[in-house]
Amino acid sequence: MLLTAYRGPQSAARWVATYVAGTEGVSLWLQFATLLGAFYFVVFVVVVEIAMDLVFVWMGTRLLRRPSSPAPWSLFKYSGVYLSLLFVAVMIDSILK
Repeated sequence: MLLTAYRGPQSAARWVATYVAGTEGVSLWLQFATLLGAFYFVVFVVVVEIAMDLVFVWMGTRLLRRPSSPAPWSLFKYSGVYLSLLFVAVMIDSILK
């Protein structure tokens, strides 16, 4: 069952905002707590932290303000791109070691 049907749009928006914050934390943790190398660091800092993270957090706060607008679907699609980029950076970094 969809979270919005079970809890309501505002509660679902809070859960999604928590997911966004957790995803940001894990992406930081990957760089500092694991043995990933320079490629992940460059992709992470230049592409993800500066550009994509700001957009990701902005979309999460927009969802909190308007939980019933098209914001949930656009955030869902964007999170797929965001996570894909992180995973590709991890894979390339592992290959380059």
